[in-house]
Amino acid sequence: PPWRIGWFGALRCHQSFTILCDVARANPGLVEIILRGYPSYDQLPQFDTVAQSTPGVTYLGPYANPDALAAIYNDVHFSWAIDMFEEGLNSSWLLPNRIYEGGLYGTVPLAAAGVETSRYLRALGIGHTLGEPKAESLTAFLKSLTPASYQQLASAVKALPTSTWVCSTEECTNLVQQLRSPALVRGEPLAPIPPMPPVLVVIPCLNEAAHIEGVMRALIEESAHLPMRIVIADGGSTDGTIDIIHTYAASRRHLCRGCAVPHPP
Repeated sequence: PPWRIGWFGALRCHQSFTILCDVARANPGLVEIILRGYPSYDQLPQFDTVAQSTPGVTYLGPYANPDALAAIYNDVHFSWAIDMFEEGLNSSWLLPNRIYEGGLYGTVPLAAAGVETSRYLRALGIGHTLGEPKAESLTAFLKSLTPASYQQLASAVKALPTSTWVCSTEECTNLVQQLRSPALVRGEPLAPIPPMPPVLVVIPCLNEAAHIEGVMRALIEESAHLPMRIVIADGGSTDGTIDIIHTYAASRRHLCRGCAVPHPP
């Protein structure tokens, strides 16, 4: 210690900024937070003030990519690979650049449980995943960490082949050659993609008059891109849900081939 955590790139996640600052403020001497990149001031309007006034937090400004990557990642123990900017949406499945950049230089990534980043790192056998609440989980992890246990984490990252993080010149060349294929150059149509079978969407509901029309509208709009068969299974609504379903379906006969909403026996 102090264990140095680097958060680099587009600094836009308010929750990440709050967690890192809180942990640094509460644990002097245990952790240092190094920030590099471009803050999104629309999301973090107090970024400069908070970063400058929080002990253990240092903002070192933008950096050149890729020229500075080796220096900035070799300067920290951990890479903050957590993004909650669009929690429950894009943040659930994205794989941030920090994984690849930090992995290339042997920096141990920190991920959040329950998202694609942690699943990806678990498959590679590297990194550490934080549970909820993240600030407490991060503090407990750092307090339990020893130089020996950190070396194990770092060695696991460094043991992975470079191809895990970077495409080779040969791979890039092959991609370009595929894009230069005669069919593409001449503008010939590619082989047709087989039609996707409809997805079955089942909506169990009970007294959902306030919401059912909005759900049907959203699904029918989505069906223009993803073919689907929508089945609504009503459990005996008494608030007019069934009437709303029939009315909505009747007004869209060109989309709704039939509407059957059986009550339970």
